[in-house]
Amino acid sequence: MHAVAELSYHRPRFDQHPIASGGGSRSGCDSTYIRRKVTCVEIETALTKKAYVRLNLALILRSKATYVINAVFILAMLAVGLTFERFGFIVAVILGYVAFVSASYFLGALRMALSPKNRTFFLPTKYKFEDIGVSVSTPLTEGKFAWSAFVRWRKAGGQYLVYPSAKTFFAVPQSAIPTPSREEFESLLKSKIG
Repeated sequence: MHAVAELSYHRPRFDQHPIASGGGSRSGCDSTYIRRKVTCVEIETALTKKAYVRLNLALILRSKATYVINAVFILAMLAVGLTFERFGFIVAVILGYVAFVSASYFLGALRMALSPKNRTFFLPTKYKFEDIGVSVSTPLTEGKFAWSAFVRWRKAGGQYLVYPSAKTFFAVPQSAIPTPSREEFESLLKSKIG
């Protein structure tokens, strides 16, 4: 499902001092100590188009506006049905509407995945989560973000979404982090972002 090239999760032993042990690791996560707790998660991954479509559908389905708009339409149709006693016709209209909306959501997500404007989402990306912040690098760009730059994080569509602004996010596949380490990774996100 997700192309995961490498996952490095580092917690150096506390009886080894980083200077004595050479001060680093092969994968690029430095051994630094903050109150005897060290966290460095390095993930190399590439988002697939299938995962991108799934993520967009999950975000649409989590939107409250989606449910409000659809509920208003269905209630209006039921009111028309009660007023004119045309229940068979109204049920057919509602089912047609549900089919149309479902197809629209799916085709919209598929269109976004196939759009040339969004091709950068599918580049191999390396994320490095450390105590001081997050580094993100692709073949086209590199960036470093302090934890204070992030506004929120959440899980959706099998991804961890880490938001450096209200409308942009990094998608880190949950499958890229071993199941036993996910709780600790989520604790890092909770402690640093909230």
